[in-house]
Amino acid sequence: MNWIFIVFNLIPLLLGWFGFSAGQPELVTIAIVVIAVRAALVLFTVPKMYIKFQKSDQLTRRYHRQQLKKPAVVFIVSFITLWSLVVWGEELVLCMVVLSTAMYHGMRNHIVRHSY
Repeated sequence: MNWIFIVFNLIPLLLGWFGFSAGQPELVTIAIVVIAVRAALVLFTVPKMYIKFQKSDQLTRRYHRQQLKKPAVVFIVSFITLWSLVVWGEELVLCMVVLSTAMYHGMRNHIVRHSY
């Protein structure tokens, strides 16, 4: 796990659940804002990743494939994030996160399949 994954995925989840269980809605709001910003960034960066991947050489494609080959942690955290937003009652952010998660995992599958 790199620091971007920790900052944009794990810390907001921990902060949100701590705020939810402690009855502090402002912590949940901060977590939701960070999750929404991350989802918006993914919506903008995935198409750029696709274009960059199409123009890359074979060595770069293999490198990206090795980085994305085992997505178990990312998938589990995505699933936990989706259920957290359901429990916290954030429908708008949930829609955005569902779309960005689908785009990310679709791009990941494309890179893994077409990087030989």
